[in-house]
Formats: sequence, structure tokens, C-alpha cells
Amino acid sequence: MAEYVVAYGNLRRGLQYHQQYHGESVYHSTETIHGLKMYYNPEQDYPFVVRSEGSIVGEIYSVSQQQLQYIDAFTTLDNEFVREKITIGELNAWVYVYARERNPTAVEVPNGDWAAHQSHI
Repeated sequence: MAEYVVAYGNLRRGLQYHQQYHGESVYHSTETIHGLKMYYNPEQDYPFVVRSEGSIVGEIYSVSQQQLQYIDAFTTLDNEFVREKITIGELNAWVYVYARERNPTAVEVPNGDWAAHQSHI
């Protein structure tokens, strides 16, 4: 059975890890997702989201159980992220939420859109 996953950082189309982790996945849509806020630590090259008032831009993909496990292995390394189920319209999808206390030097990503942010760096 296929699962839906939200890609909001470097797993989005055109970014660093998209091909490696979404090779056989099926793109569903790009959505504005409410109830999440995006940050990044200046010394790292990837964003993270926390549950908060705000919104992010994410791509929704249909993935197999095997792909989901592969993404889990990459994303939940060092227990930095946890996978949580969210509802986007009528769709239930997994999103990886930051599991640690937010570093005080973390910077909010404007408009919650990592791809747009990367294009301005």
C-alpha cells in the first residue's frame, strides 16, 4: 500500500537529494501546509519544521513502504527528526518534524519555502 510523504527541504524537486530518495516515487502535488513553521541552522545545509502557527511549502509524493523505510533511515538519523502523520485537505501524509530543542541561532525560512530560499542564496 502506498503512503504519502511531504518533501519540504532538500528532497524537493531540483534540490540536493531529490533523485536519490524519490527515484520511484510519484509526485502528487505542491501544497501550502498550515500548522508548521520552517527554520534552518546557519551552519547546516538543510531546513527543519516544527509544529507552530505558520505554513510551509511542501511537495506531496506517493511512496512504497520500501521507499518510506529508505527515507526514514536518512531522515531520522541521530533521532533528529520524527515522522508524524498530518492531514492536508483530504489526504493523510507523513512529515518529518524536528525532534530536538530549536537552536537559538536557527533562522526562520521566509514563507516556509526552502526551494525559494535556496534560489536566493
